[in-house]
Amino acid sequence: LRITDARTAEVVLMVLGGQVNRTLVASLQRAGVAAAGICGADGGTFTARKLTKPGVDLGFVGSIDTVRPELVQTLLGSGHVPVIATVAPGAQAPDGEPFYNLNADHAAGPLCKALRCDALLFLTDVPGVLGADKQLLPALTPVDCERLVQTGVATGGMLPKLDAALLALRDNPAALIKIAPAGQPDAVLRALQPGVGTAFVTTHTDSPK
Repeated sequence: LRITDARTAEVVLMVLGGQVNRTLVASLQRAGVAAAGICGADGGTFTARKLTKPGVDLGFVGSIDTVRPELVQTLLGSGHVPVIATVAPGAQAPDGEPFYNLNADHAAGPLCKALRCDALLFLTDVPGVLGADKQLLPALTPVDCERLVQTGVATGGMLPKLDAALLALRDNPAALIKIAPAGQPDAVLRALQPGVGTAFVTTHTDSPK
């Protein structure tokens, strides 16, 4: 996704940081979850830097530059679930400079690291990562992922999922990192269980049991 003009960047901020975030918060509240919506600017939770890609100007698309976890920790400590919109000001941006839009999956790893999380779950519409035989792969190393891509087993929408999970693993090698299904009401609790979804590990000797 390219966001090449300031007006479009402002619209993205209003939609993701406003309408989408508040809609999610309202839905959680109706379900009995004490939710609170924030974005990168709130409490200086995170700032962004321009994302660079050879030969392409992505405009106001960024990646996380700095993280301050204090506000999120305060919300969690008071029993609230933070709903974080991944839009943030640039680290050195002057007043009035449009916010950067960040890929939420890619932002999850640095936030997980700053918050010292024990687990990071990417909940999606598939059971996990499937092999050539369409069976679930319970654990993958970076080498395994490279092989899946090179052999064409992992294609399409699975590629950014693998990329995000590996980035998160790089930042959080001691955490449980998983791609897991989101289809059940107890999806989060199920994803934490062995045998559900695909875990990402540095070597197979540290695979979840």
